[in-house]
Amino acid sequence: ITHFTSWDGLQSDEFNRPGILSSNGYLYFGGTNGLDRFYPNIIEKSLFVRPPRVVGLNVANKKISIEEGGILEKSMLATSKVELGYDQTPFSFEFTSPQYVKPSEIEFRYRLLGLDDKWITAVPSVRQATYTNINSGTYKFELQVRDIRGSWNGKVTNIEVFIAPAWWATPLAKSMYSIFVILMLALVSLFYWKKQQKEKKVQQAIKENEERLKLSLWGSGYEFWDWNINSGEVSRSDEFRKIQIDCSKMSKSLNELASYIHPDDLEFVREKLTNHIAGNTKHFDTCYRIVDAKRGWRWIQDRGKVVAFNNDGSALRMSGTQRDITNIRERDAQFEMLGQAFKSTSDGVWIRDHEWRLVECNPAYERITGFSLSEKRNEVLWFPEIQEQPENLLQRIRMSIDEKGNWQGEAWSERKNNDPFPQKLSIDTLHDEKGNIRYYVGVFSDITFHKRTEEEFRKLANYDSLTGLPNRACLYDRLNQTIEKTKRDQGRFALFLIDVDNFKRINDSLGHSVGDILIRQVASRLVNCNKEGDTVARIGGDEFVIVMENVRTSTSIAAFSELLLKELNQPIFVRGQKLKLNFSVGVTLAPDDAIIAERLIRNADTAMYEAKKSVENSYRFYSVEFNERARKRLILENALRKSIDDETIELFYQPKVDLNSGRVDGVEALARWTHKELGFISPAEFIPLAEETGLIIPLGAQILKQAIKQTKKWVDENVMRGRTSINLSAHQFWNRNLASEISRLLQEENLDAKYIELEITESACMQDMEETKSQMTVLRELGMSLALDDFGTGYSSLAQLKALPFDTLKVDKSFVDNIELDHQDAKVVKAIIDIAKTMEMNVVIEGVESKLQCEYLWKNRAYIVQGFYFSRPVKANLMPELFRKTWHKEEYIGKLISNVTPLA
Repeated sequence: ITHFTSWDGLQSDEFNRPGILSSNGYLYFGGTNGLDRFYPNIIEKSLFVRPPRVVGLNVANKKISIEEGGILEKSMLATSKVELGYDQTPFSFEFTSPQYVKPSEIEFRYRLLGLDDKWITAVPSVRQATYTNINSGTYKFELQVRDIRGSWNGKVTNIEVFIAPAWWATPLAKSMYSIFVILMLALVSLFYWKKQQKEKKVQQAIKENEERLKLSLWGSGYEFWDWNINSGEVSRSDEFRKIQIDCSKMSKSLNELASYIHPDDLEFVREKLTNHIAGNTKHFDTCYRIVDAKRGWRWIQDRGKVVAFNNDGSALRMSGTQRDITNIRERDAQFEMLGQAFKSTSDGVWIRDHEWRLVECNPAYERITGFSLSEKRNEVLWFPEIQEQPENLLQRIRMSIDEKGNWQGEAWSERKNNDPFPQKLSIDTLHDEKGNIRYYVGVFSDITFHKRTEEEFRKLANYDSLTGLPNRACLYDRLNQTIEKTKRDQGRFALFLIDVDNFKRINDSLGHSVGDILIRQVASRLVNCNKEGDTVARIGGDEFVIVMENVRTSTSIAAFSELLLKELNQPIFVRGQKLKLNFSVGVTLAPDDAIIAERLIRNADTAMYEAKKSVENSYRFYSVEFNERARKRLILENALRKSIDDETIELFYQPKVDLNSGRVDGVEALARWTHKELGFISPAEFIPLAEETGLIIPLGAQILKQAIKQTKKWVDENVMRGRTSINLSAHQFWNRNLASEISRLLQEENLDAKYIELEITESACMQDMEETKSQMTVLRELGMSLALDDFGTGYSSLAQLKALPFDTLKVDKSFVDNIELDHQDAKVVKAIIDIAKTMEMNVVIEGVESKLQCEYLWKNRAYIVQGFYFSRPVKANLMPELFRKTWHKEEYIGKLISNVTPLA
């Protein structure tokens, strides 16, 4: 490969990627300055090489960085002089030649003037000049470069190098040496007679040094000793006087010293000493007890080493130090005692580092929690999220520790078997010498028994002793909680007040013991009638309250009231007597009627008395209007049930149109209900009612039967195009017999399953992915197509969608309504279309009602549409005409025909 640059005569070094080689050998390139044309064979490569540059400095094999006050205060490119200390060796310069195309074709040489005038050619792969053990002085580092085919570049890059002398080699030091030598010679020759005085001074200096050594040993607490092994004499610094040990009595011989060692330690010390003298150990190091002046025992640490040997290699002299470690041993004993207390205490103790990671715990911790240290080591402090746990507990703990340095309170933890338990916990901090937190220490006790006792007292205060139900105080507490939850979730709940009619008369005539039995029986029946989570309370002698959360419809409330009265009216047998009680029930709704606890109780009480005034065993809603709506709902439910029984609900069909062909490509079966007295009822009204009441099962079976029968008729008439889509409710979809029922209907009509498509909503199929996939697989094996209805209105993810075997994705009308006006909606629709195409699914766009919508969908290749723009749902007898109809493209995509070619 041959490189050409501006150095070869080109206009610049930047060119566009394309190029042309002409037949006559010329090269053409487009560049930033226009068109370049040149003949490579006549260009002689320039041998010019730009001057080299020194780019780096290494000292002691380390790269020197730029720093203020350092060796380099600016870049090497801008540095002309380098100053180094005498000990900053070896040093090396790194160099290079800028902007050279082929580094292998250049050669460097360098020299250090002042050291050697000869040029040194650099190793090609190592662009570095290294110098070691250079004497102090000023030098000049010179560097040249050349193309290996040419001569050396005339320009020389140079850097002045100054190496400072060692302090003892400075001119001043040398001068001082000379003066000193002269003075010494003069002193020796002139004052030889003062030799004795000089020797005295030397002796004085030695004495002072000894005093300094003694002072140093005294400050460190060490006693220095020296033992002549041959003579047995021991000399020492006598620093142990401060701990009341008279060392003068121990300094004559080792045998005398041995008399001061504790008898239990003596043999051990002798063994260690003998081993070291014999050369078996490098050092003599041991701890033992010696007697002090008060006949008490003090611990010392004794360390020494043989420092002189006889000619035969045997030990001659041994020196070492001793120090009093009595306080250290006592402190160690205290630590051991604390350690035993740490291990033996019945409270759990844990220690965590400054990042709250567990580093230590005691056996009580393991006994209480069931976890060992190895299982929890380095785990950060946490508390299980359970109902009883105080909110933001960790945050509150850390705030308290930041403010006060400690925290105390109750918290819930979790045992190894996942059982939660309450604990009384206190956390304190341990700091280092700088005042920073080093450890957190937590001490806790299991207060399960205490909590149980507390719970018993709480029950006495909040629960009725006769029935075990919440009393009035507890009811108000729960009611206020329900009110807050309802406000937060924008939900709804009902409150029922139940009164036993004429209970006082029964109590007076049959006795209070019988009355108590009746009250307990009534309470039991009320509890059995309610679902978990609802509150049943006794607020008076014969009055009960039910708080039912998450109510939806008036029909369900009315139905529950009737069921409740029916259950309560069952006879009660007490001591051989058959008793039948009457009840009055008042119902109020929140937030419809009120959202204050006292007002709700009062409303329910008012409604209950209205029930008492009417007939026996009745209920009344506080709101007359709501009572009327509930009554109408019951009428509608009864009418729907009868219409299903009479099979008077019709099927209408809405065509799906292919924008490519302008022809119908399938229909959707839609239920329509017109009652002879109530008139037309919207599907938005009776379909949810059927779902709530369970009537959707027989209604769905009828729709399947009618749709399959009608599809067979169209197939036989040879007008059918595409498939008939039938909506499945969640109740139908989760019916295990669904596939067998559809198979039976297809066999009865002798209809191929390919003409049927089942539409399933997101909410129906996202409950249990494994079961959903299994059910869909069975349905597909029958030969039917499956469509995901109202896509985008639920909460399905792409991962879930990919996992399910859908053939078609139906985009909900809500996304299409404003695509011609709302760019965000348009982007969403396009994204859904792209997703479906990627997943190889068909797309059907619902709710198409304008030409602009058709044009947008056509441009984005969504060709199957359904909506009022083409046809409203029609009766079955009008569909053959629509099957035969062809819509002209000018009607729905206009001028786009000439501009856009649709792709399959």
